[in-house]
This record gives sequence, structure tokens and C-alpha cells, in this order.
Amino acid sequence: MRVRDVMTHDVTTVPVDAKLRDVAELLGRERISGAPVLDRRGRLVGVVSETDLVEASIGSRLRRHGGTTVGVGAQRVKDVMSRPAVVVEPDRHVAHAATVMTMRRINRLPVVESGRLVGIVTRADLVRAFLRDDDAIREEIWSDVVLRGVFVNPRLLALAVADGEVTITGSVETRGKAERLVDYIERVPGVTAVHAEVTWHLEDRAPKGVPPAARR
Repeated sequence: MRVRDVMTHDVTTVPVDAKLRDVAELLGRERISGAPVLDRRGRLVGVVSETDLVEASIGSRLRRHGGTTVGVGAQRVKDVMSRPAVVVEPDRHVAHAATVMTMRRINRLPVVESGRLVGIVTRADLVRAFLRDDDAIREEIWSDVVLRGVFVNPRLLALAVADGEVTITGSVETRGKAERLVDYIERVPGVTAVHAEVTWHLEDRAPKGVPPAARR
């Protein structure tokens, strides 16, 4: 499953010079926890979140105690947004998006194609993607992994999915294909375990330590 299959196409955005008070009202009204930030040319320049607003509010109170009188209402998005925005392409697997969110500790990823914002994907979107029935998982394995990912004749394999656990048996041309088959299946959203009994006809890996000239 790709990011484009789960992302939200109608994206709520905020201008880079918007006041934080207005952004807070927008996030509350739309019931979202953050939004992409666009400059005057419509280019993505960052992301602003509820956390950014809270931290800005705390910072303003601390500055007022020190003699500064600038409040949250006078601050702009450009002063607190996260930049540059961490983005993802629409054709990337949702597993990749999940990994990026986990590693960067963020809850949303703007989706960009050819430099243009085309959607947004959130943790909630990914959770829904991973809560899939066995038929959907089986269909994606056949289409995205077996046919388009590893390029294996499906007649050479037998596939079963039960409660997210995948059992696959059969044979492929090379050891490399057998290993990629299992690796790609493990990345399919909703897969909880893979039980593979796949043999191969050709060993396409050279023994460790053998120099390239000796592999021919």
C-alpha cells in the first residue's frame, strides 16, 4: 500500500505570516493537531503543530517575566514552525512513512510530488492502513510484491493469510528473489508474521570473502 492510498487530499494549510492566535483557532476548528505552512508563492516551507503553539506560549510568558511584552497573539507562524518540513512522496510505501514518523518523532507528513503539496498523511491514517483484513493483505502481496516487486510467476507460489500471518510456499529462480520476497512481504501493512518455505534454483550470492575476480 502506498502513501497516496491513505493520505488526505484536501489539506488545511496556514500562511507563513499568520498570527499564532489565528492558527490555534484554525487547528481547534478543524480538529487537527498541525498543518503545513506555505509561503506567499504557495511553496511548502514548514509545519506548525499544537506543540509549537504551546511552546511559544510558554516562551512568551517567560519573556514577559524578563521584561519583554510580546505575547502569543503578536507572534507569527514563521517564528515557531518546524523547518524544513519533513515530507514523503505519494508513491512511497506506508511502512516507509511510519518509519520516518517514528524516527523523527512527528505525527504528520506533508506529501509532496514534483515540489508541490498534494496531501498529508498522519499517524491515524497509518493506523487505519495497518488494520486491514486478510483479503486486502493477500491482494497487495500478489499485486505489489509477487508481480511488481520481485517479478515471480504466481503459479510457482502458494499464499495464505490468517489474522495477518502470512504463509508462503513454493520456488523462485534465485536465492536473492527468495530473500526479497520475504523482506517485501514483511513490509506490507497489516502483516504480523511471515512463515516462508521458498526454495530457489540458482545461488546468486558469492561466498563471503571471495574477491570479485574469483566469482566469475
